[in-house]
Amino acid sequence: DASDRYAQLVENHPGAPGYRAWYAVFLFRRGHNDLNRGMYENAEESLSESIEQWKRLMKTHPKDEISWDALPVCFEKLSHAQHRLGKFAESEESMEKAVASQAYLDMFSND
Repeated sequence: DASDRYAQLVENHPGAPGYRAWYAVFLFRRGHNDLNRGMYENAEESLSESIEQWKRLMKTHPKDEISWDALPVCFEKLSHAQHRLGKFAESEESMEKAVASQAYLDMFSND
């Protein structure tokens, strides 16, 4: 499927931030769609992987602000999926990360 193709591009071109960013966006959209369709386990998996891709991009390209913009939304959607799955502690932790990520983004976007 498309997810496998994106993953292969990231694997073949680990130094190309565009491939990793597109893969992270793809995973987020898939997770968001699954969340809306009530497929909470799939949503949790895709959103968690999207977050991991954004984090990897942040480590290799720390000045690319797109990762910081994406994290609050990804964590918030992940929190909703986890809540629906009855994973209340994980949901709370994800929401805290969403709030913290947004606060960090707000703090540095005012410069």
